[in-house]
Amino acid sequence: MSSILKRFIISYMIRVNLEQLMWDHHVRGRDIMKATGITEGTISNIKNNKNKNFRADTLDKLCKFFNCKIGDLLEYIPD
Repeated sequence: MSSILKRFIISYMIRVNLEQLMWDHHVRGRDIMKATGITEGTISNIKNNKNKNFRADTLDKLCKFFNCKIGDLLEYIPD
């Protein structure tokens, strides 16, 4: 990987606020799974920032579930 690409990758971060939303709404991954059909594994990976490739339909389901905007779920943190 080139040093330019490494700098680009390191220079930004997308923070996922799913854990905070879950806490605020008093729900567990299983609750989200039952309501949305998103697997618990996917929910866990998103919550723990292990997944940076989000399907649009997954984000849509999460926003509908929490009645929130995409900016409430994902946050851009510049370097």
